[in-house]
Amino acid sequence: MTQGIRWLLLLIALLLPGCGGPNHEPVVRSRFQEFARSVCQDDVESCVKLADPVYMRAQGADKVKLQLKLLTGLFKLGKVTEADVRIDQIVIAQDQKSAEVQFSLQSKGQWKAQKPSRWVLSDGQWYLAF
Repeated sequence: MTQGIRWLLLLIALLLPGCGGPNHEPVVRSRFQEFARSVCQDDVESCVKLADPVYMRAQGADKVKLQLKLLTGLFKLGKVTEADVRIDQIVIAQDQKSAEVQFSLQSKGQWKAQKPSRWVLSDGQWYLAF
């Protein structure tokens, strides 16, 4: 096989789906949806399980729980349900170690974009970053 054909085969292999590494988007989507469901159900303990463990260790579990309790309280006060949360786009960083979930909340029949949710890959799992 000539050198040119080898390079062509290598290029084709790299362009085939799945050859560029794992597709993290479905996992990030699922984790975000799980988090949104937990927030809407006022389930702080489930939210904590999705929080960045590195941040948790650095800040302490009590501080993170308080932050999440405030968030769930705001959703409860606003009567936000899972149906009121929509993922607009998921952007995985080039290094495949962080992601941004752009999402909207529905209020009075209109979708309003929110500050993106950041996620980090830690020990092979995606967690909400703070």
